[in-house]
Amino acid sequence: MSLWRVGSPGEPAAERTRGREGDLVLSSLPLDVVVSGDTDESRRRISKGSVVGAAVGDAVGSEIRELGRVVVADGAEVAFEVTRVTPTWRAGRPAVRVDEESEDGNLVAVTYVDLVPGKPWATLTTTVTNRGRTIAKAVRLGDRVLWPGEATFTPGPGFVYAPARREVRWIARRGKALSYALAFPEGPMTADFSFEPHGPWDQVALGGPSDLAPRASRTSRRVLVAVPGGLERAAEAAWAAIGVRTSRIDGRLKPAPSWATVEAFDPEGGKVLAVSADADGSFAMALPFGRYRLLARAPGGVDTTTVSMVLGRPPLAVEMFPPLPGRLRFRVTEDGGGLVPARLVVRGVPPTPDPVFGPEHTAGGAGNLIYTLDGEGEREIPPGRYRVTATHGVEYGLFGREVEVEEGMGATVRASLRHEVDTPGWISADFHLHASPSNDSSVPLDDRIVSLAAENVEFAVATDHNVITDYAPAIAALRAGTLLTCARGVEVTTWNPPIGHFNSWPHPAGAQAPPFTRMTPAELFALLRERAPGAVIQVNHPRMGHMIGYFNVARLNPATGVARSAGYSPDFDALEVVNGMELSAQDRIDGNLAEWFALLNLGHRYAPTGNSDSHRLSHQIVGYPRTYVRVADDRPEAVTPEQLAEAVRAGRTMVTTGPFIRLSVGGGGPGDLVHARSGAVDVRIEVDAADFVDVKKVELFVNGVQTAEATASSAPGAVRRAILSLKLVLPRDAWIAAVVRGEKALTEVLPGTTARPFAFTSPVFVDVDGDGAFSASTSSTTHSESIIDASADGSF
Repeated sequence: MSLWRVGSPGEPAAERTRGREGDLVLSSLPLDVVVSGDTDESRRRISKGSVVGAAVGDAVGSEIRELGRVVVADGAEVAFEVTRVTPTWRAGRPAVRVDEESEDGNLVAVTYVDLVPGKPWATLTTTVTNRGRTIAKAVRLGDRVLWPGEATFTPGPGFVYAPARREVRWIARRGKALSYALAFPEGPMTADFSFEPHGPWDQVALGGPSDLAPRASRTSRRVLVAVPGGLERAAEAAWAAIGVRTSRIDGRLKPAPSWATVEAFDPEGGKVLAVSADADGSFAMALPFGRYRLLARAPGGVDTTTVSMVLGRPPLAVEMFPPLPGRLRFRVTEDGGGLVPARLVVRGVPPTPDPVFGPEHTAGGAGNLIYTLDGEGEREIPPGRYRVTATHGVEYGLFGREVEVEEGMGATVRASLRHEVDTPGWISADFHLHASPSNDSSVPLDDRIVSLAAENVEFAVATDHNVITDYAPAIAALRAGTLLTCARGVEVTTWNPPIGHFNSWPHPAGAQAPPFTRMTPAELFALLRERAPGAVIQVNHPRMGHMIGYFNVARLNPATGVARSAGYSPDFDALEVVNGMELSAQDRIDGNLAEWFALLNLGHRYAPTGNSDSHRLSHQIVGYPRTYVRVADDRPEAVTPEQLAEAVRAGRTMVTTGPFIRLSVGGGGPGDLVHARSGAVDVRIEVDAADFVDVKKVELFVNGVQTAEATASSAPGAVRRAILSLKLVLPRDAWIAAVVRGEKALTEVLPGTTARPFAFTSPVFVDVDGDGAFSASTSSTTHSESIIDASADGSF
């Protein structure tokens, strides 16, 4: 066993454990554990004294952001300050000692982190002492573990997908290289599972309450497991860590399916374990004494069997026989052309359930979705009747067909997609995307590129959390360079203090990720501009949550531009008005739009964007929404990240979940400045949409005031849904933007959503006073009576 401080002379390679300078690393075969020490390194939360990493041999875990002690007294969490993190010896073995003191000085806590030789776990032993003169009431000890991105598993409910409170013996999380468990050998704890808009966040597990008299102490012991492999190995170690004996199942699925999961349920229906089968159909799990129902899920359907686990016996051999699947073959072409990338949505026609092709992060099959780069392929599918929908983004019409699949047989879908909406001079972009470099996404880079090509997103910015990612090698390897291009970017995900989430792109090759702690917004924005001159700085989801929405953290009043929190800076370039996580919350979108309008009236010319913020391949579909950017040459291979960044900063953007808007004001488009010395200006709005996109209403805004509104046509088969021509007389400088709304939800392409079609443009700025510039005004400059020669043309 050994213990060293990262940065000290003669240390082992820090890269193996991802320790940072000042951290302490405990090492004992097979496990290394990193405890955050005295460091200013930005890749740490307020995490001094917390476990922040683990490694087993060459397998290095990246999912534990923080595992630290929690003390609750009289129903409220006690704020502690870590005073020391020191190497020490305990029971003849090296250990890390963490000393803490409450803000009022009444409680002190000492935590020892040490390893057990030959075991894949670390023990965390915390003693809290009451130094005050009064009783500390209802004291509870436990931990907060922050390992976001994947659902946490615990015996009983299984994977936890929504906020909940549960009594638990252990909780576990699957990772990319390691899987983890936090186990409680002293008895069940109460765990609160919390979520943020992107998915699972943290878990707080606490023991029961007890009063603590003056000078009295209380001790709690927990165990952190880290093992290579899947959940089955973490569960086996967790049971052993809490002293529960298990017996092993060595199972096999016959014939071996292309993929399968096996779940174990106790007699009360609680899910005790869920594992994935290997390629040869074998699976293993360790279960405590008792009787269980095993359920195997495979491409052809399910099989169940019952087993009894008896302690002390050899591994139980179990064979299971899921039904043979049928095969769904598909071929997707452009109408009158060749094969095209596409996404297929496969829905069961009742009573057939929706199929599951694979986990939510793989393009080959994400839930009931299939992504294809080359436009053809086949997938295994359970027997039944299905409706197959093929899509290639918002510019193409849909194809839909019902097929019948029999066991061992197949069906073929030949889909032809018509390019209905032509967008010359515009390139479709998604500026907010996550993949496997983010600790809350498991999407491989190749699969992320396939998903983008399938949705006809032509420009993609990689914005992993606090990691600069480059999609270019994956695009080149897939030979997709004529389909899309990319920029290196980062989502600066701030902590200590949390000030919001900010995208920055493009970054030069080899650039380091910017720091994300102990900075004010002004300092962060200045550093980003220093490291990446010409980069676009975008405020993401400005009103999402109390820690990740910049406007919420700053307590910004957009009508005045004044923030109640100190340190607010307006020095950013773009505002994410529509985030894919909020597509079903139209009130939030409308609120963001109104706030952007207000900031425009204050003279802040922030470019509006809409981005998917996709972390997965199912439920979070890239390109919904997307931002169209006006460029000189709209071929992906002809545009550079620098040209796109310049166009975005100039405000040459249009945001949409389906409708495509062409706005012309005095001959100028979004982002342009046009001159109208007389105040009279011609306005023309054209709205196109593919066959699955509903368009009901067009709204014209002048300086944030809705000045005109019209109902669009619903003529069958029409691509051009609306043309509105009118003349405005403006008494002073103004900005003009268009908004389009639909009523029918986009469920055909976005399963499970209630999102409705929505689009809006960046403004065209009108110079009326002749000074060659646009001057903002917070007062209304146009009223309905100033509209002249309004005419209904075509669809109105």
